[in-house]
Amino acid sequence: MKAFVAVVLLAACGNNDVDLTGAYEITSEVDSMPCGADQPVTNGAAFLVFKSDELFGTKYFTFSECADAEATDCSSTGSLFNSLTEPTDNGWNGHITSWSGAGGQCGMSVVEEDATLSGNTLTLDVTDRSGTIALPDSECTKDAPDDHVNELECTEHHGYIAVKR
Repeated sequence: MKAFVAVVLLAACGNNDVDLTGAYEITSEVDSMPCGADQPVTNGAAFLVFKSDELFGTKYFTFSECADAEATDCSSTGSLFNSLTEPTDNGWNGHITSWSGAGGQCGMSVVEEDATLSGNTLTLDVTDRSGTIALPDSECTKDAPDDHVNELECTEHHGYIAVKR
C-alpha cells in the first residue's frame, strides 16, 4: 500500500502583505464533528498564536492554541503539516492532502484552513474531509483528493473569531 501527504507551498496568489504573526484572544469558537451542526466550544484555548517561517524562500504561517498570549502553555503546536501557505486577498489559506490505496480503494483526506484578517479581527476556519473511494490504483495519485473532494465526508469543522492583542 502506498501512502502520501502533500503540503503545498505557493507564493504566486493573493496579497502576501497580510501579516498574521502575533497573539489573538479568542472571542468565539465553534466545532462540529461531523460537519453541519457547529456548537460553541466551552473551556477551549484562550488564544491563537501565529508564527511565521520560511521554507525554500516561501513564507508560511503556523498557529497554536494556547492558554496565554506568550505561547508558554499551548495544547497544540503549529507545524508545516498544520500551516497556512498560500496568501489570499485578506489573509492566508492552507491546503493539505493525503492519499493511500491498493486493490482499487483509495483512502484520502483534505484539510482546508482559511485565516482572514479584517482590521485586528481574525476569522479562522478549519475543515477536514476524508473517505475511501473506489478508484483504480493508477488513479490514486496526488490529484485524487482534490478531484474527489466533493465526494469526501466532511468529518470536522472548527471555527474561531479572535482579536489581536
